[in-house]
Amino acid sequence: MARLTIFHDINRTHRSGRFEEEDISTIFGDVRLNLVRKPAEYGEHTMRVLTIFGDVQLRLSEDVGLKIDGFALFGDVEVEQISSNDRASGGADYISENYDTASVRLNLNVTTIFGDLEIIRLPIASEGPALYEGQTTRLPGEVD
Repeated sequence: MARLTIFHDINRTHRSGRFEEEDISTIFGDVRLNLVRKPAEYGEHTMRVLTIFGDVQLRLSEDVGLKIDGFALFGDVEVEQISSNDRASGGADYISENYDTASVRLNLNVTTIFGDLEIIRLPIASEGPALYEGQTTRLPGEVD
């Protein structure tokens, strides 16, 4: 479901198998989207994010191949790997090393004007490649 907000923040946890259901547009608002709660369906996914005067933070599993096709005007695009503490920035386009071999691939189309995009790549849970519905885990930086 596409979301549009004006002067409002969005904090969501993804609970669907398709990332397309999370297309988001904000004007004067921030977006925090957790995409690790439920495993995504295998294959290609495309998500669109537009923000004007707002920041976007996405949490995504490291096993998902990520390709960012973006445009940033007076903003930054940054991808952080939690497990290795690596950070990539310097442009609005990015392709993860595992993109071609990943069973789940996310093509992220981002436009940010006067705002930043931050992708936090979370390590895979030790129980398996992804979390299952009903299972919970504490994410780095989460507070009770």
